[in-house]
Amino acid sequence: MLWVLSDIILFAAIVVMLFIGWRDFASLRISNTSVLVLLGLYLAYAATLGFAGIGNDLMAGAALFGITFIFWLFRAIGAGDVKLYLPIGLFVGLDHLAPFALALTAASLILLAAIKIGGRFAPGKHYFGRRLKELRASGKIPYGVPMALGAIAVLLAERFGRVSLFPI
Repeated sequence: MLWVLSDIILFAAIVVMLFIGWRDFASLRISNTSVLVLLGLYLAYAATLGFAGIGNDLMAGAALFGITFIFWLFRAIGAGDVKLYLPIGLFVGLDHLAPFALALTAASLILLAAIKIGGRFAPGKHYFGRRLKELRASGKIPYGVPMALGAIAVLLAERFGRVSLFPI
C-alpha cells in the first residue's frame, strides 16, 4: 500500500514541477509557496519509503543549493532557481545527479534553441510564440523550465520506467 502512496506523491510532485516550469516560463518567477509544496511532498514521499536514503537525498539537495547559491551571488541565476534546486536535489538524490545533469543539459539546450530560433520564426499570434520572442528580446532565460523537465525525466525513468539514464 505504501508503494502506491509513494507513486501518488511522486506524481503530485511532477505536476507541481510542471506548474513551476510553466509559471517560470510565463513570468520568470518561482514562488516560495511552490518550493515549500515540493519540500512537503518530498517529506511525505520519504516517509512512505521509511526515510531510506534520506542522507543521500539531503546531500544532493544541499550540493545543488550550495553550488547555485554561489551563482546567485554573482547574479548568474535568480533566487527562485536556487531555492528550487533544493527540493529537486532531494527528489533526484545523490545516486541520480549524473543523469539529472545530462537531462538538465539536454532540456537547457532545447529551451535555448527554442528561444533563439523559435523567437525569430514563431508566429506572434499565439501566446507561446509571443513569449519566445519576448524572452529572446530580453535575453532572460526561465531556468525553472529545464530544471523541472530534467528532474521529471530522471524521476520518470528511474521510478516508473525502471530504465537507467546513466547505466555506468
